[in-house]
Amino acid sequence: MAKVGASVEIDATPEETWDAAVDWPGQRHWVLASSVRATSGGGRGVNATLEARTGFGPLSLSDPMEIVEWDPPHRLVLRHVGPFVRGDAIYKVTRLADGRSKLEWSEVLEAPGALLSGVYAVGVPLFGLMIKVSLHRFARWVPKR
Repeated sequence: MAKVGASVEIDATPEETWDAAVDWPGQRHWVLASSVRATSGGGRGVNATLEARTGFGPLSLSDPMEIVEWDPPHRLVLRHVGPFVRGDAIYKVTRLADGRSKLEWSEVLEAPGALLSGVYAVGVPLFGLMIKVSLHRFARWVPKR
């Protein structure tokens, strides 16, 4: 099991940050090489489902997810349920004293079999870097939304 994550402060209220983070089609503006769409429940609330496509062209993979915790505007837990990505994605929004907010995005991942453990050993640190870059893009995107 591996854990990666990062956080960023945003010039927006927690409610604005939450709304931007769960704007699934909008994630294409800030999550590197990824697009997300709701597949059930409108992508809102526990048991709603989503599908992310991550990568480029034929080198992209499907990442189906289920919302297992939904506490707006504070915390979201997505469970990766596909054959290649397993584990939880956690978004946590915190109110800062100056009317701003902080978004923390962490992933607790496990290789879905011994054959993929080597890929995960290389891929998880790269994914951690992708999270950091994506969050900085998020902080620039939210105020312009």
